[in-house]
Amino acid sequence: MKPDFDKAVEIAQEIVKNIKERPIDLKRILSEQGLRIITKRDMNELCLLDPINKSIYVKDQRKNNSFEIAIALGHWFLHPRDKNYSC
Repeated sequence: MKPDFDKAVEIAQEIVKNIKERPIDLKRILSEQGLRIITKRDMNELCLLDPINKSIYVKDQRKNNSFEIAIALGHWFLHPRDKNYSC
């Protein structure tokens, strides 16, 4: 399946249109979507979205995982929520 970049931009603009603060607060978006961050040190990926359990697993929560979490959110908004996605 070819990526639909126009759809991605449209969804991203809709998500952040009412957020005035910069940088964007990913924790706010996670909370609004009912998603939680869980540290799971024994995984191979840096980040894993588990949409069925509304969880984003990160390998190390001590570092700044904003990039990986943003990728997970992209999967959350753009793809079916019936399987896990690596970020």
